[in-house]
Amino acid sequence: MQSLHSHIFLRFESNSTEKTMLSSLRYTNVPTVRFATEVIVRGGISSRHAARAMSISALSGFEGKHLISIDKLSNDELRGLLDLSKKYRDVYGRGSSVDPIAAPKPLTGKSVSMIFQKRSTRTRVSTETGTSLLGGHALFLGPSDIQLGVNESMRDTASVLSRFNSIILARVFAHSDITELAKYATVPVINALSDMHHPLQTLADLMALEDHFGDLRGKTLAWVGDGNNVLHDLMLGGAKLGMNIRIATPKGYEENADVLATTRKLAAENGTEDVFRTTVAAEAVKGSDVVVTDTWVSMGQEAEYEKRVKEFDGYQVNASLMKQANPGAVFLHCLPRHPEEVSDEVFYSEQSLVFPEAENRMWTVMAKPNMPNIFFTQENFVLAFPLLAVCSTYAFFKFVPLKIGLPIVGIVSMAVQARAKLVASRSTDEHIDKTIVKGLVSDEDAALAKLEAKAEKKQRKAEQKLRERLKAERMKPVSGNKDNADDDDEGEIIAKLAKGSRKNK
Repeated sequence: MQSLHSHIFLRFESNSTEKTMLSSLRYTNVPTVRFATEVIVRGGISSRHAARAMSISALSGFEGKHLISIDKLSNDELRGLLDLSKKYRDVYGRGSSVDPIAAPKPLTGKSVSMIFQKRSTRTRVSTETGTSLLGGHALFLGPSDIQLGVNESMRDTASVLSRFNSIILARVFAHSDITELAKYATVPVINALSDMHHPLQTLADLMALEDHFGDLRGKTLAWVGDGNNVLHDLMLGGAKLGMNIRIATPKGYEENADVLATTRKLAAENGTEDVFRTTVAAEAVKGSDVVVTDTWVSMGQEAEYEKRVKEFDGYQVNASLMKQANPGAVFLHCLPRHPEEVSDEVFYSEQSLVFPEAENRMWTVMAKPNMPNIFFTQENFVLAFPLLAVCSTYAFFKFVPLKIGLPIVGIVSMAVQARAKLVASRSTDEHIDKTIVKGLVSDEDAALAKLEAKAEKKQRKAEQKLRERLKAERMKPVSGNKDNADDDDEGEIIAKLAKGSRKNK
């Protein structure tokens, strides 16, 4: 079933890029390395496309696993989730040319239970909408909807929901609730927020930053405010992507010590600066490329509002504070925001990425584990092929003499072309069969399409035979005017081609 989802998704996702690639593989007569170089040079498939295809392949062993916090992801899995989120946006986003009705629905017949101990705009809307786009159904389970924590234990709830739903997404107060759900559930559990971690928000933040800056390695992220759950995953994720982390919190509101230790370890592993800590906002922001803050008073802390606002005095992100950052620095806030946390001048400025950041919550939740994703399929190999071919061929000729290496490359090239021809000849029938299974086309339409595909295939074979005959005829010696003879043969064959075409129609 996984390969079916991947096949249908890629069929709709791919535009002329992948089709051009496959077409080139079918008809090219040049060695593999020349073909790969030409495709890269003309921009048919860039190294960025190849890198994205390869990074998504790292998720092949991730399906079915829980998503509890960013530090539980490998660097490759984090990279894969970000790139997969971008693929979902390319296909299902407003700028996509894909018809939303005809778009693949890999979650058809699947459901997501959404446990909400805390209310939320972005988490609920993004999850329900994203699940719907993929053909699934999301169930909102608020505090008054189920027995969770009242008359039924978390363990029993996990066991029951696992029998009904394909995924359990939970937005809770205590992180221990998430870990208990994950321990007893037999389906993947997604942490949509706990008092310790908020991994989905970090995926959305990093995606927004990559959209703006590109590669984040060497960029500096400054946090100003409460050392809370949002900071925890953001500092972990930033360190994994090679960002320098600078943190300013009031005394008594520091981040968790274990998370800080893990972040420092990740920073060392990824070659970034050690985490910088201070209680002065301007010191943290100085020389930064990204300035981030969050609410000072989270849900459940309302009784501390006056005390917190007083102790966070001087931590508002405003124009004066942003001037301490590098030119071109941007601002993030996970929302909802309050005026004491960030001024309108900054929040609604061109420096602010808060609304693209909020939109990304949907694309990243769609890429969560167990949702049928794009793993390392044959189509993804086609994307990665040019880059792999250039690198491997360069290494090959470093150690193999040209006289021996060229024939080997030629044989490999012919083998690849032969395989591509076989894939191409089967692709139409396979695609039709699979779209029938997914209900994307009716049985009658599919049957008609099959007949048309067979007729076209038969016609292509006939045309190829006639071309071969024309070539053979041209090779024979002829009497009289050679040009006229060639014209007569070609005219006769063209007439037969036209006749055959009318017959097939």
